[in-house]
Amino acid sequence: MLSLVHQYGFVELQKSISDYLESILDVRNVCGIYDIASLYELKSLEDTCARFIDRNCSTIIKHESILQ
Repeated sequence: MLSLVHQYGFVELQKSISDYLESILDVRNVCGIYDIASLYELKSLEDTCARFIDRNCSTIIKHESILQ
């Protein structure tokens, strides 16, 4: 969905999706969400993910999702 929203320039919907993704960040999904944020140039979401990773790096490194 984010791909289509980004492609067609629905800025408000893109912001809503970005806000939602920020609200569900956890150790299991932060790397994937960071990748999505980078792909669609969502700077605020990318920065939020980077801060989350920085605060939780020791836990993230031990989690199996890092291998994906």
